[in-house]
Amino acid sequence: MTVEVLAERFGVSVRRANSRVSPLAAAVMLECRQDVRGQPRAVFISRRGATELGLATRRPPRPEMQRTHELATIRLAAQLELANPGVVALTERECRLIERETGRPCSVEVVDRHGQRGHRWPDLVIDEPGAPCRDRDRDPCEDN
Repeated sequence: MTVEVLAERFGVSVRRANSRVSPLAAAVMLECRQDVRGQPRAVFISRRGATELGLATRRPPRPEMQRTHELATIRLAAQLELANPGVVALTERECRLIERETGRPCSVEVVDRHGQRGHRWPDLVIDEPGAPCRDRDRDPCEDN
């Protein structure tokens, strides 16, 4: 995520978002990374920040990998949550965590061209109250 996306998501100016990110980065609760000069800083929770918040620690994201795609996904999630109160946009990482900890299916099983089975997770899942996917035992076509 970038400071610009944080500002958009929380409805504050970029300057205000920067003023909130800076002390957290100084306290090593957040990490900021800029791979190319002039590129917006990627901001993410550090291992220390995750530990303090009681979150699972994981390897830091690789902002240089698929940066444009990742930022587009995050921006879309922020826009959807702001435009639709009650909606929660779950990222791929959150879906993996939900599936691992609760058993709630968030992935699809696929078979590759060699016949190997595997799972694929979507980039973004919109979870809203009353959505058919919330109740996996109910047929979503029943309402039609």
